[in-house]
Amino acid sequence: MSVKAVDPKCRCNRGNPVTTLKAKRVVVVCFLEAAKTTLEHLGALRLALSQDGTPGPPDLARTYGEVRRLRDYLHRCSSTHQDPVELDMAEDDKRLLVACCRRSVEVIDHSLSGARPMTDSELQWLEKKRQVVADWAVQLASDPLLELPLNQLTASQTGASRALYARLQLKLRTEKMQRLDAAENQDPASVHFGAEPNRMAPSGSSVETRLLDYKKTERVPAPPPRLIDSSKLQDERLRAVVDADLASYERCVEACDYRLAEALLASVLEAAVLDHVLPQRNELGLTGPPETWSPHALLRRIMGGQGSQADRVMAARLFSARSRLRPAVQMVTPTNATAQSFQAMRDFVQRAMRHLAAGEPS
Repeated sequence: MSVKAVDPKCRCNRGNPVTTLKAKRVVVVCFLEAAKTTLEHLGALRLALSQDGTPGPPDLARTYGEVRRLRDYLHRCSSTHQDPVELDMAEDDKRLLVACCRRSVEVIDHSLSGARPMTDSELQWLEKKRQVVADWAVQLASDPLLELPLNQLTASQTGASRALYARLQLKLRTEKMQRLDAAENQDPASVHFGAEPNRMAPSGSSVETRLLDYKKTERVPAPPPRLIDSSKLQDERLRAVVDADLASYERCVEACDYRLAEALLASVLEAAVLDHVLPQRNELGLTGPPETWSPHALLRRIMGGQGSQADRVMAARLFSARSRLRPAVQMVTPTNATAQSFQAMRDFVQRAMRHLAAGEPS
């Protein structure tokens, strides 16, 4: 990865294609602050490793230089009087800028949860800045995401950082599926494989043939458009997680991958349960972080007497579905997912969503 800041008056980047972005000057200033903050953290890490005599990540020095060049370019652009500002950036520039924006979101979230008291105006400005930086990061993101050679500021990822990462993953997955759909819809005679553009894939190994072979299994009726309307969730972090899970879930159902589909059903239902109980945590006597709560027990409590014995058994099966992704568990108690078991779990989740008042209207 090489970042070469492009002079606004020059549309070439040594042969690398560039695109022109237009952003308000205040947004470019936010970009500049994100690059400055990232550069400071990279510099502090380099200094600490040098003083300890410890070898750092192999790409640390290179990334430091690239962020410095990006900072200098953004500084020149932000110094102009024009508004909006035009930024000429190659794809590698944008990936690095997205990484800096992700770091900025983490820093802002850490500041908001810190011990230093802030005025209402400071809090509002930081929250607005965090939202702007996160939205632009999603807009500029492309696959693959660049990971900076830096540790997290806290032991666990901040809420805003998790939400942003989920939004980024959802965007990249959606774009990937759109590319695959576009490729499948092309005239087969125009599709090329490998390095030789005029040679077709061997007979019987085309993408279409493999997909048909993979889907030769019993299918369940198509699911409703969405298991849950994520816009009804109150917590923005849970909304982002659910949107990402639903995108994966729908692809699993389409591919008849019921093992992963059932695990994602459990994840979506857990998010809905958490969103339901978070505003009532004190009344419900819930203590500690949400990851220590039992979604199974909470769901039983919410459903109360309206849940049958069969529902309680199904809830236990559903929330244990994620153990199928743990090889250590499957070595001892292997389980399988079928079209029938998936259909039963999906029906149960839809009933549970109605109890939570979060499902799609019938």
